[in-house]
Amino acid sequence: RSILSTAHVAGVELVLGGVAEASVGLVPKSPPKELRFQPVFRERLVAVARQDHPAFKNGRVSLKDFLAYPHVTVRPSVDALSRVDMALAKVGKRRRVALLAPHFMVAPYLIPGTDMIACLAERLARHLAPEIGLTIAEPPVDIPAHDACLAWHRRFDQDRGHQWLRDSIVAEAKALS
Repeated sequence: RSILSTAHVAGVELVLGGVAEASVGLVPKSPPKELRFQPVFRERLVAVARQDHPAFKNGRVSLKDFLAYPHVTVRPSVDALSRVDMALAKVGKRRRVALLAPHFMVAPYLIPGTDMIACLAERLARHLAPEIGLTIAEPPVDIPAHDACLAWHRRFDQDRGHQWLRDSIVAEAKALS
């Protein structure tokens, strides 16, 4: 398969299909039995917008302003549910999604020069904000933190090279925490 044909496929699905040997992300609600998962780090989402966005004031964005502007949402696969949309649904609200991004690494680059808002992994947002001119705020709804987990196929359990790869990924993630 080409990269283009996997653009809207979650990392877990890529590992399951043999396209990737490992992936870091959320564990699906019904995890495939062929895969193993190991928590790598705890992550939370923050709201981001361009640096001079009118809705972001003193590191805050109100729910009213959050909903008034278009959003970029991260959805790694067609049937993936957004954690932001689930949190908004709990308070009876919906946001206007203007763009779907397949990965957290794409979404931040769609924000500068627009009025769009996104919710991103905090580590990524804090790293990229100064570089691309983003401002960060607490989301106006409660979005619980989550574990980012390393996923791999069971067939690699005893593979020494793969064990080294998994250990390296876990060590790097801990160094970034």
